[in-house]
Amino acid sequence: MRSTHGSQTSAFTIRSASPLSAPCWRSFNLRLDRETADPFNEASLEKWLQEMAGQGRHHTDLYWLSLARITELALLLAGTYADACEFEAAGDLLVTPRRLELFVKGHHGAMIKPRHASISSCFTLLSGGSHPGAACLAAETMARVRRPALLPHLEQEMKNSGAFTASHLGSIHRRMCRVADAIAFLMAWQVTDLGELHHRLGQSDGSTRRFVSRHLCRFTRDRFEKLGSEIGRRAQEPGCRDSAFLLSPVP
Repeated sequence: MRSTHGSQTSAFTIRSASPLSAPCWRSFNLRLDRETADPFNEASLEKWLQEMAGQGRHHTDLYWLSLARITELALLLAGTYADACEFEAAGDLLVTPRRLELFVKGHHGAMIKPRHASISSCFTLLSGGSHPGAACLAAETMARVRRPALLPHLEQEMKNSGAFTASHLGSIHRRMCRVADAIAFLMAWQVTDLGELHHRLGQSDGSTRRFVSRHLCRFTRDRFEKLGSEIGRRAQEPGCRDSAFLLSPVP
């Protein structure tokens, strides 16, 4: 059910929570608050997702709110990486598959492509260093993404849930695009690391600094914190049905 409060629309539809799962999800999210007070990375996000899976796929409001919180953390991390000119790390979250398998005609089984290696280097390895042999292998190879990059995976999970409004899903997609745009902008400005960015900004006038700032992500933890507060409230009232949680619009 979608409901309104004033002029705003709720961020997602809600399913009733299982009373048995409520304490577990509340405990999980309290620990998430503590652990994200320190720096975290993609491996941390993977660990938390595995813990969620270990609890069982309970399709309740607390499950989806928890997944939404991890999605917010993934967006925050990708935006932080992009703003710090850590383009490879941001790209890992945004586009680089976590597992890509290569199936080559005449070879048994799949070859797992190292994440940051080029496909051509894999073909060269298989052909014993022969470049013509590598070209022949490329023509007889099928690539299959087994595990996509984390952000597209989370976005698809939330779409498939049926629990979130188009507005909320749109805000996630817009921020993913903002990460990509920030990377493209900084690369076009020929800035390769954070120290160089600070140096360039220090030599720029106010209008240039404002212009650059508008092209960076500058994401905050606001949505993550709001979702955590909502989980705490619902964990105390697990029988509440069809209630709505408002999220502020994201530019």
